[in-house]
Amino acid sequence: MSRPVRMRHLVVDPFYDPLHVSDGLTVRRWRGMSATETGMLQEWLTWRGKDYDRAQVNVHFPCGLPAAVETSQPLVRMWIQATCHRADLIAWRGRGATIVEAKVVIHPRGLEQLLDYRSLLLEQQPGVHVEALVIVGRSISPDVLDVYEKAGVRVDLLGGMGFPGVRSSRCGGRGV
Repeated sequence: MSRPVRMRHLVVDPFYDPLHVSDGLTVRRWRGMSATETGMLQEWLTWRGKDYDRAQVNVHFPCGLPAAVETSQPLVRMWIQATCHRADLIAWRGRGATIVEAKVVIHPRGLEQLLDYRSLLLEQQPGVHVEALVIVGRSISPDVLDVYEKAGVRVDLLGGMGFPGVRSSRCGGRGV
C-alpha cells in the first residue's frame, strides 16, 4: 500500500494526484470514500469534467494536534479524526479550484464543510483562486437550497429524487 505524500501542505494519495478527468471513471470505489460518494462524483465528473484539466479526490488538509501529549492513544486518534478535514474532490483549471462535496441528501452541514475547505485551501496555497464551491447530491429540500444559493454555492442535483419546483442544476438540465 502506498503512503500519502505531502504536497504543498495538502496530503493526497499519489495514485489520485492528479486524477485526469477521464481517469478513474470506471473505478468502483475510490480509496477513503464510500461507493455511493464515488459513484456520485464520477457522475459529476462525467457531466462537468470537460471544464477542468485535472482533479484531486479525497484531499486531506492538515489535522489539529492533541491538547496534551500524555493523552491516551484512543483519545489522540479521536481528536485527530475530529480535527481533520477531507474535501471529496477539488477540480482544477490552471490555478483555479472548484471544491466539490458529495451528499446523497444535501443538508446544511455541507455548506459549513465547503466554507471550511475554501478557507483551508486558501491558507495553505495563497496563490490559488477558488472559482466555485459546489455541493453534489441526489436530493435537497427547497429551504436548504435557498441557504446554499444565498451563500453563492452551486447545487448540482444528480438524477432523480429532488423536490418538485426545486431550482437547481441537474445532469442534462439547466444550470443555476
